[in-house]
Parts: sequence; C-alpha cells; structure tokens
Amino acid sequence: MIYFLLIIILYFFLILYYNRKYPELRWDWKNIDSKQMKFPKSFFWGTATASHQVEGYCDNNNWYRWENSTDKNGNPRIKDNQKSGIACDHWNKYKGDISIDKNNSGYCIIEDGIKRDPWSRDGDIVAIGRTEVIEHLMDNYRVKVKSYYMWSEKENKKIGDSEPEVQELLKRSELVEFTTDNRRVIRECDIIFTLVATPSLEDGSYNVSAVWDVVNDIKDEMRSIANYPKSFVVGCTTNPGDCDKFNNELPESIDVYYNPEFIAQGSIICDLRHADMVLIGGNGTHGAILLEIYREIQKGFKEPSIHFMSTTAAEICKIAINCYLTTKISYANQIGQVMSFAGLGHEIGTALTAIGSDARIGNKYLKFGFGFGGPCFPRDNRAFAAYAQSVGVDHAIGETTDNFNNEHSDFLRDYYLNKNKEELPFCFKYLTYKPGIDILTESRPYDLALALLEEGYKVYCVDDTMKGKVDERIIFDPAPMEEVCWIDL
Repeated sequence: MIYFLLIIILYFFLILYYNRKYPELRWDWKNIDSKQMKFPKSFFWGTATASHQVEGYCDNNNWYRWENSTDKNGNPRIKDNQKSGIACDHWNKYKGDISIDKNNSGYCIIEDGIKRDPWSRDGDIVAIGRTEVIEHLMDNYRVKVKSYYMWSEKENKKIGDSEPEVQELLKRSELVEFTTDNRRVIRECDIIFTLVATPSLEDGSYNVSAVWDVVNDIKDEMRSIANYPKSFVVGCTTNPGDCDKFNNELPESIDVYYNPEFIAQGSIICDLRHADMVLIGGNGTHGAILLEIYREIQKGFKEPSIHFMSTTAAEICKIAINCYLTTKISYANQIGQVMSFAGLGHEIGTALTAIGSDARIGNKYLKFGFGFGGPCFPRDNRAFAAYAQSVGVDHAIGETTDNFNNEHSDFLRDYYLNKNKEELPFCFKYLTYKPGIDILTESRPYDLALALLEEGYKVYCVDDTMKGKVDERIIFDPAPMEEVCWIDL
C-alpha cells in the first residue's frame, strides 16, 4: 500500500515538474505579424467543417435537439435563445466558399461521417462526400482523386430517419459503392437498375426525362465499350409504352426490363423480404438473372409469385395496382361518411372489419381514415386516368377516386369541428401522410391541421418529426398539459 501511494505522489510531482518546465504556449496574436511566419514547401493547409455550424439547418443531431431544449428552469440553452439555424449556409454556397481559394492545387478529402478509405494510404486521395461538391471540385479545380464515393447528406439523413434497417445495412455492407463513373459502371456491371424520380406532369402523366438522361448517357458510353451490360432494368414508375421507347434507343444486344418496386415508405426492407409478388416486364433472354436476384433477397422467406409479361403490360399493372388501392381507400372512407351521417360513427370500424372479412374483399386498406397521400398513390391515380384517356377509354373511376379523396378532407374538417363542441385545441398524433416517416407530400393530416388553424384553433402534435419544417403555429408537445380534442384516425 505504501509503495502504491509513493508511486501516485511521484506521478503528481512529475506532472507539476513538466508543467512548469514546459508551460502551455500562449500566442499574443495582437503583436504577431503572420507575414513573418515561414512554413516548409511540403506543408499543407487544411480545414475541417462541421455540418451544424457551417452547412446549416442540420436538424437531425443532438446539437439541434440541445439548442431547442431548455434547462431545468425552463430557460433557453443559449443566451437570447440563439440557434445555429442557417449557419454559414455552406450547403447552398459551397461554390462561392470554395472559390475563395483561387490557387487550389492540392488534394481534397471530403468526409461526411464516413471513415476514410484505406486506399488513401498510397498517396491518392479517396473523396467521400456530397456528390455536387465533389463534382464541382473535379470540374473546376485541380483536385486529384483515385476513387470517389458519392454520399449525399440529405439523402443519407432521409434514409436513416425514415427507413428501419436501411442505414445499418449500408454501413455493414462491403459491396455498396457510390460513383458517377458511368464508363466504369457500364464496363463492369451485368445489370443496370435505373431508379430515378418521375414526377407528375400537368396532364397527370409521368415526367420520364430523368430516365431518358440515363438512357442517353449509357448509350453514348456503349459506343466505345465492347463488353457492356446484358440488361437495363427500369425500376421507377413510367408511362405505359415508355420502356419500349427506351428499348428502341439502346443496342439490340441489351435486354430492357420493367421491374417496378412494391414497397411502402417506412417498411421497404420488410416489403422486399416479404414481397407478395414480383412483376417483370420484358421479352429478353436474361430474365433469369432477375429471378436469381429476388431469390437471394427473399432467401429464408416465403417465395413470392413471379409474373412475366410485356413491358407495357407490366407498366399498366404497376399503376393499376396502386389505383385499385386508392379506390379501396376512398370506398372505405365513403362508407365511414355514410355511417357518420346515419349517426353510427362509433361503429365504422366494426362495420368495415366485417366487410373486409369477405375473402373477395379483404381488410387491407379498408379503414376509415384521412385518405390517401404521399409521393405515389395520388400521382399514380392521375397517371392511370391520363393513360386511359390517351387510349380512348373513359377514366371516370380514377378521376372520381381522386376527387372524392380531396372532398374527404373537407368532410373531416367539418366532422371534427362538429365533434369539438367545447372548442378545445386539436391534437394530432402525426402530421406526415402516414405515421413513422418524415414525408409531407400530399399529407392529408397536415392539410387538416392547416384547415383547423385557419378556423382559429390551436393545434398540437405529439410527434416532433416535422418540427421546424411545417407551419410555425403548430405546437409540438408530447404531452399537452391542457385538455385537447384528439385527431385519432
């Protein structure tokens, strides 16, 4: 014991000794002329940035939550309740920020929370970061990289927040690589899957210009490459007949397939593993490759039914399935409206359960609720109506379903205003188009919340997922202290 105490005492004496002999260097910068400082030619200046203080609006980290919380006395964490907010807005101003260094001539490493690749040890830099920034540096500055992985913070954040398992699978995988090197992709891959945004046009049809960009890019690259991919697979939603047009622009040796996904936001991994069916459109000879991919994904789970057909038939099937679901949702809501007007609102759930118990109908999507929303259902419904019209078929079902869905929002507003005789504040469990995600696209709950705000009511929401991203009048509180009227569909 004595020896132990002696060692501790000696240790502290050594600390004091070296602290006095080699005190911390403190520069008097007011009296220092930086022009007199000399650095070796091999010395590289660098800088590090933090997304919260530099890029701005980084609202998915503990610093954001800390800034927006209060201490035990209810006081703000920062003087005058200041927030980082937009910060330096580097996310939008990166081009101007980079241009400050007119003589940029070295290597550049960009890292967004991903460890540096071991390739960087041989002197060539592996850039890991936001796609737009890396491409800007490579196009406009002498930035040298051996390989580059593209990782968008916004996309990464959305995936990580909204989708269980996806982020974990990406981190664990040793086979995932992000790149914009089209030539390499074409040279090394057997199959190219295209999954890009196809937003709605004014007439309801899909804007497939992003798919055309991909087709044109790979078509041009293939001219100089002998061994190019065997299959080109379109996974995004397209207008019936579009895949045939893509096929006409690509070499005859390439098989074009239409293979749409049937996954829902918030459960995409589960939906892939437990798919009811797989839809493959195409007349090529390499369809077996797609079958092997799906068998690998669903190994250990129930094997889905596989349906082969022409690309155009598959394109019709994709949007027709979603349109049937929107019709079923609207039908369930219409039953709910009828029962409400009949004074039987308390039995809506019981009645719909009984109706869905008929094997010909089923209970899925047969619920009284807000109506359909999100990035897929509304646009698919309109696209099906647009295609029906283009081939000379009356599109009344799709149009009626869409109109009823819009009118249902007005019904719910009146329904809850009538229910709330005491004129209490309203409280929502969530504001997104469905619970468990962070997407507001055509969100019926949010539309209802805005309508109630316009009526002069105070509106609460217990789920703070969309805090700071919606109307500032909405109060986010997990447990409102005052009595409220719950919106509990």
